[in-house]
Amino acid sequence: MEDVTLQRTADAVLKVEGMGALSMPFLVVDCNNDGSIEVTDYFINLFAQAAQTGKYTILVPTGDYWIRPDRIFMPAMIQLISIGRAAFITKENSIYNIMMRIGSGCKIKDMIFDQRGDTVRLPTRERGCHILHIIDADNYELDGNVLYGYGVTSFLAQPNNGFGNNIKITNNTAYWERGTTTYFDSTVFNIDGMSGEVHTNKVIISKKTGVDAWKAESGFEIHSPNMNAYNNTVYNCINGILHVQNPMLQSVYDSRQTTRIYNNNIFRCVRGIISWGSCLREGIINRNLDIYDNYVTTHLEPLGSSYYYPEVGIGLVDGQPDGSYFKNVRIHDNQIQATYDSSLNVRSILDYGREFNHCAIGMVTNNSCEDIDVNNNDIDFPYGGVNIIALQARGTNQHKRIRVFNNKLKCSYYHVSGDVGQGYSSVYNIETADDVDIFKNRIYNDPIDILRSNNSTNIRYETG
Repeated sequence: MEDVTLQRTADAVLKVEGMGALSMPFLVVDCNNDGSIEVTDYFINLFAQAAQTGKYTILVPTGDYWIRPDRIFMPAMIQLISIGRAAFITKENSIYNIMMRIGSGCKIKDMIFDQRGDTVRLPTRERGCHILHIIDADNYELDGNVLYGYGVTSFLAQPNNGFGNNIKITNNTAYWERGTTTYFDSTVFNIDGMSGEVHTNKVIISKKTGVDAWKAESGFEIHSPNMNAYNNTVYNCINGILHVQNPMLQSVYDSRQTTRIYNNNIFRCVRGIISWGSCLREGIINRNLDIYDNYVTTHLEPLGSSYYYPEVGIGLVDGQPDGSYFKNVRIHDNQIQATYDSSLNVRSILDYGREFNHCAIGMVTNNSCEDIDVNNNDIDFPYGGVNIIALQARGTNQHKRIRVFNNKLKCSYYHVSGDVGQGYSSVYNIETADDVDIFKNRIYNDPIDILRSNNSTNIRYETG
């Protein structure tokens, strides 16, 4: 007998989604939805039938649908939409690679993907316990979904040349929890692509009792020359947002497009927003990057017998030197703060404790940085305010044409020791740079030192 109430709900969902004109979408019925019976084959057959008949929309009623990983591929153009609270769950006793693969042009909306039923093991490079995986695809959309994961990634996109266009990752919430005491590199949203939008997502890292290295490495890792990331929120990652100009599996080229990272909230991180100079590849220019209106808190807290230290609020960080550099970068109108667990003796932990690359805004890299503006930022940070340090570890390197102006700074109130110079405790720390203008900034505390410069030329400093 037809479930009239369910059908009416399905019709309402279609109307909201603007799909009322589509011919008879599939409605998941006669499928176990209390999680007691595995239903992998049901969805494999349903996806195949949808692709063959052209009825690309599948509506999934509330329930728990137990599937087996490494078996389901959602073909191109399928739209999978939850009616209520529909969840795909796993109950695995050994590690696996992918919970579900997704094709080009697909849309997944308001679904739940839940790995909490697994007996958590240590993921590996070959078996990463990823939730969703997209290889070569364009025009796909993830909207309003909830992901509960513990693997190397929760969402992984890896487009080869010619793919990764017009992608949308929006309004999703991802909960991630490290289930083993062994550290492994992990990124909750690992997004490679040429163009698209990543916005209004939330990443929450949960601490599991007895697990020391419990943070995920990155909330978002975005490899793209032309993708906007905004209105996202990240809690408790080492890197809030990590950006690289070139998609990992695509040929190196000189992109002149623009990436904007703005209006994001990053809480309790080690490094807030960083752009990784070429991601260990040669010949990549991180060009036309605009980072603005973000709120970043780096956080000091215990990590076993050591600590997670506040390292950098917003930074251009190291990559390969050969033919790679940063050019035309703006870092402006951000608020950067350091926060601390109230139970800690902050002075004894921070004073003389860290390396020279710890600062609110940093250009501490073996990649040359050229034509960089740092302006109108509000900074409260225990170490350096703005560090402009060209490292020489893998070749000759010099930062050029840097402007630092109209910033509010409360910083340099703890000492920092490191390999470059001695005691990088100044508001501005400059090493191997040329043509640097520092003007119209306001300092709101009594810092250890204002300006330290070494092996640099044409440094122009004006008091606020």
